[in-house]
Order: sequence, then C-alpha cells, then structure tokens
Amino acid sequence: MQISIYDAPAVLLIGYFFALIYAKILSPKHPNAYFFFGAGITFVFWLNILLAHWGIMDPWGGLLPSTEVNPWIGVFYVLSIPMWLNWGAERAFQTHGRTPSQGGLRWIIGLKDTTKPFTPTWKESDK
Repeated sequence: MQISIYDAPAVLLIGYFFALIYAKILSPKHPNAYFFFGAGITFVFWLNILLAHWGIMDPWGGLLPSTEVNPWIGVFYVLSIPMWLNWGAERAFQTHGRTPSQGGLRWIIGLKDTTKPFTPTWKESDK
C-alpha cells in the first residue's frame, strides 16, 4: 500500500486551524460545521489513499513524497486519519477555547481579555 508521509501532519494542522475558525467564528451560527468539516476532510484523505491503493493515481498526484508500507500498517494509518484531525482540533480548543466566550489556556496567560461576554443561564431564565 502506498501512502503519503505527510498525511497525518497535514490532517493535524488542518484540524488545528479549522478548530480555531470554528471556535471563534462558526460555533454560534453553525454549531454542526465542525462535524461536517471533519467528515469532509476525512473523506478527501480516504479517497486519495484509496485511489492510490487501486493504482488510479499517486498519492496527492505525485507532488508529495510517498512510501510503500505493509497493508496492515496502511489500514491502521488510514483509520487513524480522523483521530489525527480530532487531536489537532482538541489542542486548538485547549489553547484558544471552544466558543467565543471561552479563552482556553491563552486566556490564563494573557494580559488582555479577548473573550466575548456572555449572559449566565440563570439570568436568561428570569426573563
């Protein structure tokens, strides 16, 4: 099985940066965007690996270095793509917060509060 050696680091970075965009911009209006983006990225990477395995094309069109691996290692590598995406996203959520009103670790060590204010749920229920 032929796989690209940059798939896992690329998925990790894509997950990290999309989590930043999701947490600060998309989460209030599009709460399901995280799931659909994760499913789409996983599909694109799996499709690329399957097309390379079937000999239709080289991984990523031959632009990135690839290597031949044992099929069992390749299967576990392919199945780990969603986990790499989630791992990168969770690092972004820990560092920057999961919603605009959370600050994550950046809020703890920062000098300026950049989080958006929120109304507590007990105040919302009084209205």
